[in-house]
Amino acid sequence: MSVTKKTYVEFIVPGLLFPETEVVEVKSRDVQDLRIPERAYGFRFFDILITQVSNNGKKKVNAESNPVNYSRQYNIGTKIYSKKEMANETTREKGLSKDVRKSRERMMKQMTDDKLKRALKCQVGGFIKLRKGELVLLLNGKKREVVKVS
Repeated sequence: MSVTKKTYVEFIVPGLLFPETEVVEVKSRDVQDLRIPERAYGFRFFDILITQVSNNGKKKVNAESNPVNYSRQYNIGTKIYSKKEMANETTREKGLSKDVRKSRERMMKQMTDDKLKRALKCQVGGFIKLRKGELVLLLNGKKREVVKVS
């Protein structure tokens, strides 16, 4: 019985109330080759194993495994900021709504409470908190760089 492996990437995108995912089959786990949706702020890879089984000795049908071999999650963004740089960026940015400013202030307070030092500016403009050891895919035009948060 032969087994075929298909590799997928699961992108994390904003949803109405909670994050949602978009799953796409890929040829490899190379982050340089990924077509990243504009709204995505994270992703992880996984595999699905496929084999053919006999249907009561008649026609063969494909049987698929549940997702296996999950990679670590990568956060997607344009720049890693310190908490102070994030505060300065929020002050400099024009056109932010009062709600966005308050949300960032709450986030910076949570970062202080949680003793977190870094935040990632996502490709759509928001920030996410980063913990030590997390993986980040920094996007700068066509250039991509994977960084481990220290």
